[in-house]
Amino acid sequence: MSLSTAFLDEIRARTSLSALIGKAVKLEHKGKEHKGCCPFHSEKTPSFTVNDDKEFYHCFGCGAHGDAISWLTIHEGMDFMDAVKQLAQAAGLDMPAQSLEQAARARRAAHVSDVLGEAADYFARSLEPAGAIMEALAARGVDDAAIARFGIGYAPARGSIAAIGFAVDQLIAAGLIVEGDDGRRDQFRNRIMVPIHDGRGRPIGFGGRAIGENLPKYLNSAQSDHFDKGRVLFNLHRAAPASRAAKRLILVEGYFDVIALDQAGISEAVAPMGTAITPEQLERAWRVHHCPVLLLDGDAAGRKAAERACVRALPLIGPGRSLKIAMLPEGSDPDDLVRACGRDAIDDLVEAALSLSSYIWSGVLAAGDRATPEGRAAIWAELAGLAATVPHEETRAQYLAYWRRLFDEEFPPHLFGWWRIKSFQLEVWKRSSATRRRRCRNGCARRHWRACLVRLRRRSTSPDGMPRRWACSPGAWVGASGRACWTGMWPTKRSRRWRPMSRGSTPKRWTRVSTLAWRAVTMLRRC
Repeated sequence: MSLSTAFLDEIRARTSLSALIGKAVKLEHKGKEHKGCCPFHSEKTPSFTVNDDKEFYHCFGCGAHGDAISWLTIHEGMDFMDAVKQLAQAAGLDMPAQSLEQAARARRAAHVSDVLGEAADYFARSLEPAGAIMEALAARGVDDAAIARFGIGYAPARGSIAAIGFAVDQLIAAGLIVEGDDGRRDQFRNRIMVPIHDGRGRPIGFGGRAIGENLPKYLNSAQSDHFDKGRVLFNLHRAAPASRAAKRLILVEGYFDVIALDQAGISEAVAPMGTAITPEQLERAWRVHHCPVLLLDGDAAGRKAAERACVRALPLIGPGRSLKIAMLPEGSDPDDLVRACGRDAIDDLVEAALSLSSYIWSGVLAAGDRATPEGRAAIWAELAGLAATVPHEETRAQYLAYWRRLFDEEFPPHLFGWWRIKSFQLEVWKRSSATRRRRCRNGCARRHWRACLVRLRRRSTSPDGMPRRWACSPGAWVGASGRACWTGMWPTKRSRRWRPMSRGSTPKRWTRVSTLAWRAVTMLRRC
């Protein structure tokens, strides 16, 4: 049974190699790797390393080298198919049913990586040191160091990819030649070429930027067994180690944004190949960092892309998995901003990025009808529906509580708050001076009353930090939880000392708003 390269790569990507090997070997985390004594030969000084980023293990003592599949086949003594089935089951993947056509396709793709490597060298050689293409790259701020680092090249206008010396069927399998009604032709012509690699640094395709007014503006390799643009993150093999050093991962829209950020010293940036961010791409990003930052263009398309990414992320989030969103100024993109303002501008935007919950709240609020009761109800219904898509129970409850608090602050119900006591205070002090002097006597009662009001105000806050409000209908204090919960200090009739009232209790007769507030002020003045 022949398995596709994409399926095997997916198994390796979903398997934590250090956790797998750690079941049999004691490993210590040191820097980017895990180290331990080699299980394949006897040693006292650890020379066996496991690299989760590159998905392989290596022993510097005996030369043992392999990945998750080879670990099970060599160390555990399993055959290849059993090892794949065990890893696929642990990763939650179903074994594909291989047909004759799929087996033939797998054989054709056996040398795809070699073909693409030769093609990358060919495109790099075709980029003349002095010419219109170099001028176009210089206009975009791409220097020689970036050209060499990212392997940028040029596909000539007259297709000649067959000159690299591979058979036509291999070139077709690699996506370099396409067959159409007019016969076979090169997939990329008169384009700036950017090689695309998988997480292990192997070439899997190309992205082509048109020169002049040619359409489409951006053209990627065709969908194939080895290249699935919905699963690929450009520059992931370079960004993964840089992300662990910088403690962040930035997702931008295109590969030229990644190149511009890399030139500014921000190497922890990846791009989803110009497509909307998919759940598979989010999964790959979360393997590198628990909270990537979306840095999308500051236009309508960028905002819509961010909204779609947020909606797709909600069913996947949970403890240790989230997302932040940083929006650029209107009409700009990371490439323009970093060239105009430098790295500090990007760092400031990333530092001020909104959390996933805050960004969704802002977007729903801005798009909703805030003027009518029906519109406000629709806003809350949309928020509740989005929260319902979060699978983790506690995370879902936290989202609902957070949005409920923001909703109540933005659209407070027709309630009286503790701050309204000031109006009663003014009304009481409109009495005659004689009455005030008679009640205050030597001024002690007046000072005591003011202190009581301050104390009442301080105690008008719920344990969760929300100000308590009066029910508009006869009732008791209600907090953020919606149930009666008043914790206050009230004077007794026979004593000037304060006695606490237990939480959840309410004065039996003081249920009307005006009556309760007036009684509170009156009793405080009598102390």
